[in-house]
Amino acid sequence: MRIYIKGQHDKGYFELVKDEEPEFYSVHFKTGNADTHELYGSTKEERKILFQELVKAIPEGAKVSTWG
Repeated sequence: MRIYIKGQHDKGYFELVKDEEPEFYSVHFKTGNADTHELYGSTKEERKILFQELVKAIPEGAKVSTWG
């Protein structure tokens, strides 16, 4: 599942990915470039909104890791 700011896909996204192990999920943060530190134009407030919506999508009791 990818969560974007509506109408602003170029500002990056947060992604919730179901892992192969039962009850495990990974969270991928794609709101910038780790090499250049470019933030794809997203603001801290926009990233906060994306993260809050992502948290709502995580099933209760799931184990979560992060990447990105």
